[in-house]
Amino acid sequence: MPGSRASADSTVSGQERLRAESALAAVLRGVYGSEIPPGVTAELAEGMAERVLVQRSREASLLVLGAADAHLAGRPAGPVIRACMRSARCPLVIITATADALPPVVNTPVAVS
Repeated sequence: MPGSRASADSTVSGQERLRAESALAAVLRGVYGSEIPPGVTAELAEGMAERVLVQRSREASLLVLGAADAHLAGRPAGPVIRACMRSARCPLVIITATADALPPVVNTPVAVS
């Protein structure tokens, strides 16, 4: 699929992977239409989210994370967001569920370079 790549290590079933690939393709079409802009990469990866995202951040120019549930906005950041804030090696953007939602509360210092 253009603009995406799949992780080589897989323990999920073929049907689960196909469903995930289909969902990812639908999201990409919904956001970009039929042509994904150069430099945008979407990836299906298997593993602990914190580890996979931090590892991929070493080669990324931007890491974008979202809070999927509106009721989480304004509450403490979850473990994936906290791990990425601590260890990501590229700029990190956190998108909340709605435009008027408060971002998650981060109780740890964040270094910006």
